[in-house]
Amino acid sequence: MKFSDWLLRQTARKDRIGGLAKEMAEDPNWPRTQDIGTYVRYVESHGAGPEVQEVVRQAWREWNAQCGRDRRKSKRKAARTARKRNRRN
Repeated sequence: MKFSDWLLRQTARKDRIGGLAKEMAEDPNWPRTQDIGTYVRYVESHGAGPEVQEVVRQAWREWNAQCGRDRRKSKRKAARTARKRNRRN
């Protein structure tokens, strides 16, 4: 699951990550990337101070802890599939 998709599912939370998720859900220009630096620079460019930037980093850490293993498995599976495909050709 991508970070933005995970964050969108956090809108019901009653903490700062939930607040960030609500803001993100209403922002049509929210970046759709897999790079923490892009998210931090984005909120900074919109006037967010260090506290909000840290919320972005905290959300990123939570997402990575919950979904990181799944992403690594997907990458390994894709690599195996590509190797099999190359052997057939």
